[in-house]
Amino acid sequence: MAQAYVIGHVLVRHVQHHTVILCKVQGMRNHLSEVEFNQMMVRLELQADFYAGVYLHHTQNDLGTMEPCDFEEALNVASAICP
Repeated sequence: MAQAYVIGHVLVRHVQHHTVILCKVQGMRNHLSEVEFNQMMVRLELQADFYAGVYLHHTQNDLGTMEPCDFEEALNVASAICP
């Protein structure tokens, strides 16, 4: 499950990059305060986490039922990606 989460997160980052969302936010860096820019980056990260969770949910159908330890492992990976 942790691998599926990481794959989902990377896929979302790829989509963010190709839809120019990531570039637009990074381009706003000089026009926003540091606090506002950090808030925008947090929003991008939350979007990636959300869609990674959706990907994980749909992958679960292929991998079988999640066990509690799978969920904990996915949370540990998520916290390692986004400390």
